[in-house]
Amino acid sequence: MFGFGAPDACKLGLTDETCTISTPFYGNFSLQNYTFEERGIYQILLANCEPEYLNGEVDYLFLNPGGEQLSSGFIPLPALFTVFVILWSILTLGWCMNWILNRTQRIRLQVLISLYPITKLAYCVFELYYWTTWSHVGTLSFSDYLFDWLTSVVFRIAFFFLILLISIGWGITTDSLGKEKFHVAGVIGGLALTLTAGFAFNGVFLMLTFIIYVSIFIMVFKYTTKNLVHLENEMEVNERSLQDPDLRGADPTKDKYKMFKMFKQIIMSYIFAVMFVVLLSVLFLFYYYWTVVMLYELLEMLVFICIAFAFRLRKINIYARVEEEERINREQSPNESSSNAYEMEDRQ
Repeated sequence: MFGFGAPDACKLGLTDETCTISTPFYGNFSLQNYTFEERGIYQILLANCEPEYLNGEVDYLFLNPGGEQLSSGFIPLPALFTVFVILWSILTLGWCMNWILNRTQRIRLQVLISLYPITKLAYCVFELYYWTTWSHVGTLSFSDYLFDWLTSVVFRIAFFFLILLISIGWGITTDSLGKEKFHVAGVIGGLALTLTAGFAFNGVFLMLTFIIYVSIFIMVFKYTTKNLVHLENEMEVNERSLQDPDLRGADPTKDKYKMFKMFKQIIMSYIFAVMFVVLLSVLFLFYYYWTVVMLYELLEMLVFICIAFAFRLRKINIYARVEEEERINREQSPNESSSNAYEMEDRQ
């Protein structure tokens, strides 16, 4: 507490808090330096005991031991993001190696999945710069805040765009999007707008972003369930049409069904895990921000590992292109009809 004209300001009953330091100010300028011996939350209270108004400015700088500019709940973040940059570099390299080893399979879904580790790696690299700069300098420019938000938004959009297209079955059960493309464009566009508005204005736009998150997950479960039902029906048809047991076991539809089943479990686990982390952050980890960041980063890394394992390229291409098969069938149908017509003419 700093008192103007009141050496014993802490004894005047102006506050119920325990005074760590009480210093009277006289004159136009005063500089104080104090070392806090205990960890805690400290407040600055100005008390004016003179019978007139007082205008003044207070500049303060808190430093942790060693000249650390970050608060105690943020100090581990530079080291934390160093570790995640290394881990995401390894995962990105591993995913690219799988792509190179099976490069003869030109599956567009794999290109889309590649956006996940690449955008996440870019985000972690900038976060490493962001928190390291803050740790050493103690302040950031507007461009730093802007790029921090931008890398986060790009990753969020890439993540939700990816899980939406996987749930629709793009590149797995279909190569084209019908009316679903308008649904995807709508929610992804809305997400980009609300994230942008939330950065600028906060408040109600954060609630709108949460509503869009819920809408996206509802769409993901709806499309995933639809594909599971479709694949179940297709497996039943294949089981009846294929008499050879060896051919039944080689049915790629079963592999696709397992992929969608795993994908649904991944998304459900992710949602429950996020809710658990939010609960932990509110109840227990309020002063340990770095642990909350670590849990979120680990979650998103585990989600990628599971998706990469489920939808990895294999030696046998199971990503049958449904639209191409339908086109081939349509092209063959008229030929079969004309050949049947010729046969009838010959018989006559």
